Amino acid sequence: MQEETRHILFFVNWAAWHRRTSPWWRRPWFMLKSSAVWAFLIWERIGIARGIDQKGQMQDANFAMNGAEQIGVAIDPPR
Repeated sequence: MQEETRHILFFVNWAAWHRRTSPWWRRPWFMLKSSAVWAFLIWERIGIARGIDQKGQMQDANFAMNGAEQIGVAIDPPR
């Protein structure tokens, strides 16, 4: 978790530095690219949310969620 936090913080700081040190005529293009990335991430999250059925189960083949079924062994965490 801390490793991911460091990566996020690095990229946020890099984006702020890049925006600040870019010439004024490049800043709109950088903001457009950043907005496009955010729009894609939102669209992707909406797609993930639509993949959840009424019981709250994911319908995709996510290994972490469904990997035990593929092994053929019942794996239950201890209570």
